[in-house]
Amino acid sequence: MTVGPPVDDGTSTPGFGPAVLVDHASAVNPQSERGSAMCELCNGATYQQVIERQVEHTRRRGWAMVHVGDEQAWTYTIGLSWTFGHPELVRIGRDHRATAAIFDGLVERIGAGSRFGVGSTHRCAGGQVIFGAVHPRNLAGEWFLQWAPVARSAGHGTAGLRALQVIGTDEASCPVCLPSLVLLESKISPARIVHPRHDRPSAGRRAAGGRP
Repeated sequence: MTVGPPVDDGTSTPGFGPAVLVDHASAVNPQSERGSAMCELCNGATYQQVIERQVEHTRRRGWAMVHVGDEQAWTYTIGLSWTFGHPELVRIGRDHRATAAIFDGLVERIGAGSRFGVGSTHRCAGGQVIFGAVHPRNLAGEWFLQWAPVARSAGHGTAGLRALQVIGTDEASCPVCLPSLVLLESKISPARIVHPRHDRPSAGRRAAGGRP
């Protein structure tokens, strides 16, 4: 699957086709012709405008995807909870395009009726992933900062947040990645994220979003 700049042509079925929006740092700007990373808040949007755009995306497409940060970077979904009754997804990594491909494939399966839980595995864009637990304390802080405002503004309330961490099996088995792998099953701050560097990353790791 090739992931380019998200384009809203008005024909998307809820749950199919990634909607990439901004949280509070760098993210794909859907209006950028090149799909380059850009912070919409830094680009002039107000906080309320960002929330309103996310609400509109979740109403039209069923879900939205938020990429946060640069050096400490992660991506999470908004809307799977109320559209599909499925836990939200979160993945740590700076490559928003790779994560978009992974999430798009996973949400397509979820929309078709698949359900994932802790310990589930699935082969998707770039390789196989495994789903890990997310500690309840991580649901209330920075990791999902925009989820509650969007859920509240969309009329769904804020009590139903559950989430699964998406981890590439190559990350879990890589001797370079493993020491710095951040697992959200325990309470942890995003400040603990360290993206490992590989001298010669494999093609599979590049496709799955590993960093050189």
